[in-house]
Amino acid sequence: MRCWAHVVAIGLWVWVLSGVAAPAPCAARSRGIAAQGCSGCHVGGAEPEARLIAMGEAVPGQPLRLLLEIEAANGPVAGFYLSADVPGTLRPVAGQGTQAFGDGIAHASPKQGSGFVRFEVDWIAPADPAGVVFEVWVVSANDNDRSSGDGASSTRLSLAAGCEGELYFRDADRDGYGSEAFGTRIDCEPREGYTTVEGDCDENDPEINPSAGEYCNERDDDCDGMADEGSMPQAHYPDPDGDGHGEPGGESVLECPPPRGFAPSNDDCLEGDATAHPGAMEVCDGHDNDCDNQADERVKPACGLGWCRRESWSCSIDDCMPGEPRPEECNAFDDDCDDVLDEGVDCGAGLVCQEGYCIAEIPGEPVQGSGGDGPSTAGQGGSTSGHSGSDAQAPVDIDAGSTAARASNAGGCSLTAASARTGWELVAACAVTLWLARRRRLG
Repeated sequence: MRCWAHVVAIGLWVWVLSGVAAPAPCAARSRGIAAQGCSGCHVGGAEPEARLIAMGEAVPGQPLRLLLEIEAANGPVAGFYLSADVPGTLRPVAGQGTQAFGDGIAHASPKQGSGFVRFEVDWIAPADPAGVVFEVWVVSANDNDRSSGDGASSTRLSLAAGCEGELYFRDADRDGYGSEAFGTRIDCEPREGYTTVEGDCDENDPEINPSAGEYCNERDDDCDGMADEGSMPQAHYPDPDGDGHGEPGGESVLECPPPRGFAPSNDDCLEGDATAHPGAMEVCDGHDNDCDNQADERVKPACGLGWCRRESWSCSIDDCMPGEPRPEECNAFDDDCDDVLDEGVDCGAGLVCQEGYCIAEIPGEPVQGSGGDGPSTAGQGGSTSGHSGSDAQAPVDIDAGSTAARASNAGGCSLTAASARTGWELVAACAVTLWLARRRRLG
């Protein structure tokens, strides 16, 4: 009897180890996470409609109830992360299955519904009049215990508390003209990067706006829908290789439109090669392809993982030498260069390493734990900062209602140990163990 108990114990141990060794697919997170974006993991499904509604008037110092409605486009459950861009306090509402995450709010567990899944959140407005923009990232899941077949989207709500509010347009290039396509907000007073004047057709260039002069450059400088109309001729320079950048020192001509074989600039650093000019993609070939007075920057082959990642001194991977590993720390970074994050880190009594931080262990609650993230490319660029930005960009993960994931805080968009095993896996593990034991006894 003792032998059989021993065999069963070995079989169970093999089963557990097989689960840890074999990474599960992108496991969904059942308890939410503070992050801007869900689409990194939840793919394949329809993009759900999201509606964020203020259920009243915003009054300084007073609570305002917000209603979030997430279309059940892929299944019966949904989750979210909501943040605000001004001082104030986002507060969970009892019975809504939500929790605070830093300055934001997320689901504490996936919520079920049909048509639209609804969450309510309170926002305590700041004491002084202010405009606010709420942004929310949502996911609609299909309840299949996986991230496939789910869909993600986002929406925003802007309002003013304590003032009438005025509509402002995003002015990314700071030229005094904004664009509705780049975003709007309602605010009590002007703020940097916004303007009340709309009509910019290029928010990446301050020289292009409705008040700009029109130049002979084949562009619509004054945002009237036409290019070069009424413009004065400007200098164009010989461009033998036809890459749109003329040769330095070439004799210019004043014509509009520009003659064939000429360009409006004389900044080409390698005339005769149409692939080399300002703005071109740098490639590892020993030449300055993008004309920034550097050759092969950031394109040489690299070797090593995490902290050990290094760049070759040449364009050959054979000339690359990885760095030396360092002791693993709780920082969501691969310090010891084994392609596993935060494994074996001792955070001290009562603390566990999770998502790059030492946090208090919750009794009875499974923890993602050391190295649970498995292989990852987060922070693989040789950064010495420890944190590589993965916390800010991790997707809002929810599990589509699985019992296993609801009992666990493990998961997220990373390779993790599976939280549940099917019966046939256990049977197979035990069968192999019994066969090995029998061969040993007969031998």
